[in-house]
Amino acid sequence: MQSPEMREKVSRGRRLRFQSDPEFREREAERLRSVRPMRTNVGGNLVEGRLWELGNASRPAGSPSRMLAGAKTRSRRAINAGCPPHLVDEYYFLTRKKHLSQADAIAAVQAQEQADLQRWRRTVGAA
Repeated sequence: MQSPEMREKVSRGRRLRFQSDPEFREREAERLRSVRPMRTNVGGNLVEGRLWELGNASRPAGSPSRMLAGAKTRSRRAINAGCPPHLVDEYYFLTRKKHLSQADAIAAVQAQEQADLQRWRRTVGAA
């Protein structure tokens, strides 16, 4: 961070150059005109050219990054509901295609996980 004296010195120098150099003034005006369209309203909050802070919210709907983020969010919700991570697709098949309730789908997926675990234990001779 600059000291107040240094900021004043820089400000005075830019002000003098802006007044005396028409080419510099035009370049700065063009730069400021190019920044203006970067103002956008995302989720009701005005954002001024700081789109990198928004992450996927600044991307258009249907873009690959937003689709991937949505898939991660959906799988995280299923896992938090009690679904084993490797059976998330099965859980969504049961809830969306077969129209089972969340509790029934979780019970079915957990039963499937137990059956898979028992089958695996038989193959390695642990049970």
